[in-house]
Amino acid sequence: GDGAASIDTLKLDARNGDVRVTGIVGGGDEGSDPLNLLQVIKATDVQFDQAITVDGDLIIDATGIVTFTPVLSRM
Repeated sequence: GDGAASIDTLKLDARNGDVRVTGIVGGGDEGSDPLNLLQVIKATDVQFDQAITVDGDLIIDATGIVTFTPVLSRM
C-alpha cells in the first residue's frame, strides 16, 4: 500500500481466465504497508510468484489451482 493512513485494496476480475501475479503484493518498498483486501474473482487458475502480505481479507474465487510461491504473509 501507499502508507498506513489509507485503506489499500486490490480486486482482480479474471473474467473466467487465469491470473498470474509476478511482483510483490502488499509491501516491499520502504514506507509501504500491507493490503487491507486482496480479492480475485471469476478465475480458473491463480498463481502468485512473489511474496504477498495482507492485513485483512484474502478472497479468491477460482475453479482451478491456486498457487503461492514462495510465501503468503497474513498479519
